[in-house]
Amino acid sequence: ATGERCFAPIPDTWHKMLNIMLYWCKTGIDGFRCDMVHMVPVEFWNWAIPQVKESFPHVIFIAELYDTGIYRDYIFNGHFDYLYDKVSLYDTLRAITQGTLPASSITGCWQQVDGINNHMLNFLENHDEQRVASPQFAGDAFKAIPALVVSATISQAPFMIYQGQELGEPALESEGYSGNDGRTTIFDYWSLDTLRRWYNGGKCGISHLTADEKRLRDTYKKVLTMCNRERAISQGGFFDLMYVNYTSLDSEHIYAYLRHRGSEVILILANFSVAAQTARVVIPSHAFDVMKIAAGDYCAVNLMNGEKHNVALMPDRAVDLEVQGYNALILKLSQKN
Repeated sequence: ATGERCFAPIPDTWHKMLNIMLYWCKTGIDGFRCDMVHMVPVEFWNWAIPQVKESFPHVIFIAELYDTGIYRDYIFNGHFDYLYDKVSLYDTLRAITQGTLPASSITGCWQQVDGINNHMLNFLENHDEQRVASPQFAGDAFKAIPALVVSATISQAPFMIYQGQELGEPALESEGYSGNDGRTTIFDYWSLDTLRRWYNGGKCGISHLTADEKRLRDTYKKVLTMCNRERAISQGGFFDLMYVNYTSLDSEHIYAYLRHRGSEVILILANFSVAAQTARVVIPSHAFDVMKIAAGDYCAVNLMNGEKHNVALMPDRAVDLEVQGYNALILKLSQKN
């Protein structure tokens, strides 16, 4: 009648599963990706994960979970380190990339995980999902650059890339036991052309990649390096700018936000449309107060390409910034003396 579930004595299966996890930990693995955890009682994870971490504190637990309503339960009660944010951020970014949702929909994603956003594991590809470059998704890996930037920089959460994603793997073949479904499986006997050419018989390099594959890989390298190098992204706070910019910029295609840490401020505009746009971005006075930004003239470096800009920042006043199609403007701001 109380709705409580009791597992006493501890089921024999629980002990067997714990022993299996401890066995693999002893082999030196880094962590577990746990499939469909919402189909396993959270009480099991509450019992098992702390025991694993007692002996192997470095081992991480990642949950596949499809119900946002129980995200917090599996983090705080189940003790998972990270959850795949599939049904919120991934699904939203995919829909925006395909043109079925406005870019402003991203606001609802971070609101849904506010307070636990650093426990999310963000991604654009995995073995369950269709590859970005496949005809079933975007048909072109470069169309997902704005989604890449948002997924990687919207929070302190880790961002995962999947085999050959940085090379634009298109999943065009009917591989192994699977049909031509836009996916590449981890359970088959085949291998990926993009990765074979990169692997190059163990010599691992870009010499056998196409010009577009090299360009895409360089973009991923820039974004991932930036996430590790810029403390405002890896350790800082987040400020959504959309609530004051629905009419000043094209909120159907552009998403604008700030990342900040101490005196470090980064302004990010992701453009999900094919066309370059001049966005009129308003930074509200509340952002100046929260981040202790001083009004005035700033030097800005676009971390995507190294270009330098002069930007005048004033509370509640728009600044015009150009962002290329299917791309992002990531401006690191430094106040002029």
